[in-house]
Amino acid sequence: MKFFLPLLILLLGAACGGEDEETTDPETTNDTNIEEDVTDSGTETEDSDSDSSDGPEDSGNLDDDAPTGSCEEGSFVSRIRGSILDQDSVPIEGAKAVVCVRSSDEVLTCLQPVTVDEEGAFMVNVSSSSRCMSSLAIRSFSPSGGRSANYCRLNLSNAANVVHVSEPLKLYTTTQASVLPEGPDDEERTIIFEDGLELDVVPSAYFGEVDGYDRFSAVAIDPATPLCFLEGSPDLAGLYAFSPEGNVNTSGYPFRIPNTTDLPANSSVDFYILGALGTTLPDGEEIHEASWENFGTGVVSEDGTMIENGEGFGLPALTWFGWAGVE
Repeated sequence: MKFFLPLLILLLGAACGGEDEETTDPETTNDTNIEEDVTDSGTETEDSDSDSSDGPEDSGNLDDDAPTGSCEEGSFVSRIRGSILDQDSVPIEGAKAVVCVRSSDEVLTCLQPVTVDEEGAFMVNVSSSSRCMSSLAIRSFSPSGGRSANYCRLNLSNAANVVHVSEPLKLYTTTQASVLPEGPDDEERTIIFEDGLELDVVPSAYFGEVDGYDRFSAVAIDPATPLCFLEGSPDLAGLYAFSPEGNVNTSGYPFRIPNTTDLPANSSVDFYILGALGTTLPDGEEIHEASWENFGTGVVSEDGTMIENGEGFGLPALTWFGWAGVE
């Protein structure tokens, strides 16, 4: 299942409207339903701005009207509330949240995106056909670009009909590669970021936004940062976020990471990728949203300055990427 956000967008361009509308992505046979999605570039599909789903209400008990119910399988959830802020805890104008739920038979449905209010808060009313769920993940992003998307998989073990995301979902500003060579799209070239991160990129192998190569950006994040998707993750030594998101339709982009975490020279390093919407490994294996997957083992260079990918694989997607020393 080698697809990503642009394919979802193409399928949705003409299908916007009521809360319960769903369309099925033929590329995924019949395992993914999409109500609506948007790009990170500021060009979004026609979005429903209904009062019931765009920003929180302002008076009374906010969730008195939230439907209640039960499920034979999975958890019943009819509403999700949370907030989206930047790395400095400031609201981001126009930021959006997309809730994606999986049913007990693993059908993925992504609901219409909602826009935050002036304080960064959002509310999502779950369509009636999707309220019984086995898992729930939230993608938060800024349509204007220049920031990493964020993913959060919520624990539904004790879920009520209304789920509140306790911590804000943070979007981090990314910095464009400082060396971004021009050339034919099918030719490999090395791009370099300001901290020394290097990727050997074939632009035509990137499957994401149109002209995404021209805006390839990244930011290094301290893995001790309290991010939702880091709960229960591997004990990462380092972490990067990329924008714009996309899959790599080859064995991956070879990479070299500055060894700022002082891992020993010649030591082995495991690499992990965070599942975004439609993220897959080169063999077609799907990585669920907000889940970590080990995609290979590399090594610290002999002089101890760089961490390099191993033979025959590279970075399989531009999303969140982490690494950890092998003990």
